[in-house]
Amino acid sequence: MTTTAHRLYAHPFDRTTEGPADQHGVGRSNEAIGGYFGIGWYSYFLDHRTGERFRVHCSDGVYGGKDAYPDSILPWMEVQYRAIIDRTIAEAEAGVSEIRISTQEWNIMLTRVHTGWLDGEDTRKHISQDEGQIGTCRGVPVIVDTKMDCPLDEPPE
Repeated sequence: MTTTAHRLYAHPFDRTTEGPADQHGVGRSNEAIGGYFGIGWYSYFLDHRTGERFRVHCSDGVYGGKDAYPDSILPWMEVQYRAIIDRTIAEAEAGVSEIRISTQEWNIMLTRVHTGWLDGEDTRKHISQDEGQIGTCRGVPVIVDTKMDCPLDEPPE
């Protein structure tokens, strides 16, 4: 039997990947409806440096929760996410023939579910795609370029 490595948190450049659906109760209590104050699950990732597959335990409930990323990194990720959208839309509106994004940018885009970036598509439907065209933005092909240097700074520690 293969065991998936476990980590406390994922790095923002780690690649979201599919994993077994495993929801479970957290915060057991006889006073809670259903016996638990919250739910837990595992999010699965591929390490952006080594390619190792690992999982992170996440939860949500009455008394708060735990995301796959540290709370301190979430504002940085949101700024990067918005900057990628702004840059790619500006490029599309400027009339470029194609828009290229780095693997790290693509990994950040996969942490969100949205339909306003790629023309009429939910980005997460391309979760298993590592490179090539992932859709269009304002009619311009958006391409994940694995050889492109990451234009983003490393996240704060």
